[in-house]
Amino acid sequence: MNEKTCILTVSSLSPKGEGIAFYEGKEVYIEGALPFEEVEVLVGDSFVEGSKRCPGKLIKIIKRSKDRADDNQPKLLGDACVWGALKYETTLKLKQDLIQDALKSIGVKLAVPEIEKSDFNLIVRNKSIRYFGTQNNEVICGFYKSRSHEVTPAAKCILEPQWFLDFSKKLCDLANKYHICVYDEILHIGYLRALLLRDCSDEKLAMIISTQELTSEFIEEYKALARDFNIKALFLCLNPYEGNALVKGKIISLGEDLYIKESFFDCDFKVGPTTFLQVNKSIAKKIYDEAVAFCNGVSDKDCALDLCCGIGTMTIGLSRHFKKVIGIEIVEDSVKAANNNAKDNHVCNVEFIAGDLKKKIRSCVNSSVKAVIADPSRQGLGQSVCDALKSLPSGCRISLIFCALPALKRDVLSLLKNGFDIDGVKGFDMFPYTNHVETLVLMHKR
Repeated sequence: MNEKTCILTVSSLSPKGEGIAFYEGKEVYIEGALPFEEVEVLVGDSFVEGSKRCPGKLIKIIKRSKDRADDNQPKLLGDACVWGALKYETTLKLKQDLIQDALKSIGVKLAVPEIEKSDFNLIVRNKSIRYFGTQNNEVICGFYKSRSHEVTPAAKCILEPQWFLDFSKKLCDLANKYHICVYDEILHIGYLRALLLRDCSDEKLAMIISTQELTSEFIEEYKALARDFNIKALFLCLNPYEGNALVKGKIISLGEDLYIKESFFDCDFKVGPTTFLQVNKSIAKKIYDEAVAFCNGVSDKDCALDLCCGIGTMTIGLSRHFKKVIGIEIVEDSVKAANNNAKDNHVCNVEFIAGDLKKKIRSCVNSSVKAVIADPSRQGLGQSVCDALKSLPSGCRISLIFCALPALKRDVLSLLKNGFDIDGVKGFDMFPYTNHVETLVLMHKR
């Protein structure tokens, strides 16, 4: 190894939150360093042979950034919070700038208001996936370090409910007691892979993800531990497949309850181990409320669409303002859950369609549709869906929720070309201390 200590000035942040500096024609990625700081760094070899990118180990901060958080800032979710070294207000300004730059790049001149803050007095992350690993020959549970499959133990975090940490530690003790082997992502040997935890309206869910069945003795103590923590729904997921998809394979319920409940729009929604639901309820509620409010100004004699509707949360929210609402979702299990949620909440004017949005959208777009809400995946709606929306009638309102700015730029530009105008754009801090920003775009058809 050709390591060398030097003093560098950080110029920017990487998407992973590392400070980037330059040394002898190479980009040096320094975990814990911030832009404009002068730092003493141990520069290592390139990440990959021949690459101009290499790691830098922070030794000392010589000149501190004005945007650096106080040393007593509460512990955050390790590498998951890539902006954890920054003051919270600074992270909000960075996200506001990201949205502003995205709009500017497609020729939209519109001032972006301040980002909606997370409330740290509430649970900010009500779902967590922790990975199992080993440290000093003991089972640990935590998160992957940046650019590796090495697990760093979870610690107390202001963003999560305390029981996530306490339960995972107890579960590790149990795994150590029964000498359960941890799955090795490189060698593909071992059993324990990950732990999924959910906390919804004081109801709890947990699921171990393993490559194979675990011993009956371990399972019985796992169930007893869950009872100690008042966990309502308990599962085991058998996933022997290689790859990053964790919740895959056979899911076995270890109790009587198959779901917990969460509330939106004064309705209860069933949440299972595979259910998609935003992790930050207070922020999700604000997004949903604003998205629905923008669409409910039209006649209750008209129809509305909810694209990528998931378990029907906003479909049911829209149902109070329209004659009929159609939700489209590609995940069949979510459509089944959406139908059950509508039935349980006595909502009769909704219909859910299972299928690929690109194939289903044209048959649903007609002159009676006066509002559309869409909350797609990171890939966004795509060109064919945006082209189909061109057939919507004049005055139709659209609330679009984007979790990725590249998708926002592509889809909004396409809709602008297809006869839509922007009424407003707002960012929401769904995932504090990360470079992720949830963005609501409000539009109408000319």
